[in-house]
Amino acid sequence: MAELLSTDDGIGAALAVARSHLDSQSSLAWILALIITLLAVEYLLLEPLKRHVESWRDENRSSPQ
Repeated sequence: MAELLSTDDGIGAALAVARSHLDSQSSLAWILALIITLLAVEYLLLEPLKRHVESWRDENRSSPQ
């Protein structure tokens, strides 16, 4: 979180400015945008990559031991 808020531009700076001006609507909008972005990265990029990398686990579970 420190990296997000320590920059002079970007989402962190916009969120810091909105918070300092007590602008609840803008703060919540930036937080919502950040959450949506993180969920999209998680489920559209990282989850398929994880399934691909860990596909060997499913193969080992299905074979008799």
